[in-house]
Amino acid sequence: MLKAANISKISFASLYKEQKSLSDFKSKSPNEWDKKANSFSDFKKHEIYVKEFLKRVNLKDCSSLLDFACGSGFLAQYSNLDDITLCDFSSKMLEIAKQNCPNAKIINGSFDDLNGSWDLVYASRCLDVLDLESALKTLLKVCNKRLYFTYKIDNSYIHEKIINALDLDIIATPNYIYAANILHELGYFFTLDKISIKNENYYKDYESLKKSVEFSYKTLNPIQDEKLQELFKNDKDLNKQELSWALFCVEK
Repeated sequence: MLKAANISKISFASLYKEQKSLSDFKSKSPNEWDKKANSFSDFKKHEIYVKEFLKRVNLKDCSSLLDFACGSGFLAQYSNLDDITLCDFSSKMLEIAKQNCPNAKIINGSFDDLNGSWDLVYASRCLDVLDLESALKTLLKVCNKRLYFTYKIDNSYIHEKIINALDLDIIATPNYIYAANILHELGYFFTLDKISIKNENYYKDYESLKKSVEFSYKTLNPIQDEKLQELFKNDKDLNKQELSWALFCVEK
């Protein structure tokens, strides 16, 4: 009898939920994403990511696409498929996505609203959820052929300079290693690639920096606000220089 390896004693699905509940970086509500929607409408800001994602996609034998948590719908728009379904829980994001993909079917909702199946499923930069195992099970259930999703490689959304300057004691968010091991626990083999792009977005003023930090972290207290202002006066380079994601492909 072949005995199980010691890694079988570890439940990465449980570890993920524990780390996610502890992390200072919390998932955002539909209203919060509604407020950010306009910043996602400029294709030029997302063009490199979209191209890097799509050049790794295999469309062979695929005629239908679900772009889950589609945001502005750029991935679906440039996928060259006619049967497209866009899903997002932000109604403002969907308004933009519908302009980019006028013939697409629309689902204003989330995992519980996915009824049907599609050859191809995208879930791009959107699986920062409380229960990753459940999310992946749902997406794999509605996927006929290939699921592509990206997950962050880094453990933080904020530059380390900011964390240190504000004396923040931040508990990291789960990274892509959890996703890889959860897929393994679910019995799925996958291929893994990396998308890395140079971050050319810089904070044009202090308010844009503060809004970004508070969106990723939480409302700053007056002392933290003062420290961040001082940091911004002396160092304008407070964005991460490179943005990287692990790109997963699961073949059904």
